[in-house]
Amino acid sequence: MADLEQMKKGWKVLDENLQKSEIINHEQIKKIIMEKFETTIEKWQRRNILSLFTALVILIPFDINLFLKGFTLQAVLFLLVLIFLGVFSAMKIRQLHKWNIHETPPAKLMTQINTFRLKRKQFILYFMPFVLGFVIYVLSMNHVFDKYQWMGFATGLILGSVVVLIKQRKTYKDIQDNLKELVELQNEK
Repeated sequence: MADLEQMKKGWKVLDENLQKSEIINHEQIKKIIMEKFETTIEKWQRRNILSLFTALVILIPFDINLFLKGFTLQAVLFLLVLIFLGVFSAMKIRQLHKWNIHETPPAKLMTQINTFRLKRKQFILYFMPFVLGFVIYVLSMNHVFDKYQWMGFATGLILGSVVVLIKQRKTYKDIQDNLKELVELQNEK
C-alpha cells in the first residue's frame, strides 16, 4: 500500500511539473510571437519614415529647381502638394506609433490593421490619381519637362510605386501571420 501511495504522490508531482512546464512553454511561445510582431510593426514604421524622408530628399530639390528656373507658380503648387502628402504621411506614422500591441487583444489589433490598410487603399485609389493628375498638370504648364524628363519621371514613379506596394504587401502578410499565431495560441489556452 505504501508503494501505491508513493506512486500516486510521484505521479501528482510529475503532473504538476508538466502543467507548470506547459504554462512556461505557452508564455515563451507567446513572448516569441509578440517579439516577431513587434519587430514587424517597427519595420513597417521605419519603412514609412524612410519613404517620407526619401520622397522629401528627391522632391524638395526638384521643387527648388522649378523655382530657380522661374516656374514660381508650379513650384508653389508642387510645394503645397508636398506639404499635404508630408502631413498625411506623418499622421499615418503617428497612428502606427499609437498602437498598444502589448495590451490590445490580437483580434482587435487585426481589426485596427485591416482598417488602417483599407483607409490606405482608399487613399491610394481615390486621392492619389487626383494628386498625380494635379502634379502632371502643374509640370506640363509652360512645358517644364521635355520628353526625356517625362519618361524619367514616369519610370521613377512606376518603379517606386511597385517596390513600395510589394514591400507593403509582404509586411501586411507578416503582421497577419503573427496575429493569427497569437489568436491560435490564445484559443489553445
